[in-house]
Amino acid sequence: MDDKVDDTLLLVLAIIAVVWYKKGTNRFQRTVMPVVFTFLGLLTKIGAVVVEFHDKESVGDDFGGLLVFILATVLVWWLYKRNDKGLTDSVPSQSQQL
Repeated sequence: MDDKVDDTLLLVLAIIAVVWYKKGTNRFQRTVMPVVFTFLGLLTKIGAVVVEFHDKESVGDDFGGLLVFILATVLVWWLYKRNDKGLTDSVPSQSQQL
């Protein structure tokens, strides 16, 4: 039964992420929530590997998922941080507004 808990948690996390995205104007705002969602997915997969490590058959698919979530988390974090410089450069300072 332990091998299904992480899959259920990922499904619930995905549903929450889709509902958050569809609600309001979230898709048009810059926010850290996509980073949080991918990081929570990564934590779920790390927990799955730890819990299922004793069962070689159950843990096999978690290693692939773990690699995907590591890469996704790094990519989403990089994309989020990459835009910081561009946003601060494009915002006029107070002296430029006067």
